[in-house]
Amino acid sequence: NRVNFNFTFRGDEDFFKNDIRVKREGDCLGCIGDLGWYCVRMGLLVFSDLKSDVLRQGLVKEVQVVNCELNDEGVPIDADCMVYFSGNRVLSIHCGFKHTLNQTVSICGTGSEYAATITDVVL
Repeated sequence: NRVNFNFTFRGDEDFFKNDIRVKREGDCLGCIGDLGWYCVRMGLLVFSDLKSDVLRQGLVKEVQVVNCELNDEGVPIDADCMVYFSGNRVLSIHCGFKHTLNQTVSICGTGSEYAATITDVVL
């Protein structure tokens, strides 16, 4: 099973100069800490046991930042990440402040179980 989530918007000059999300003293995780959080929550929603009140231990096996562009302060402004869940399930994330607004999630099961695409996930 796979979840692919793209969440981006294009920041303007004022955004890159003044916004707390691109400041080391503000949100040093940048686009990953801001936009990436929504993507991770979707992966948890799809891959966790919805009957459980507590997130199952061992659900997330590995997390990788595959590619990341940093600004002059060392804050991520564009990133590609992978989250590997138990049971060979994968969440791939692209999040960033450099591309046009995109908030698309695709969820695919194995074989012909299911497939869904949502193009207006967050806003």
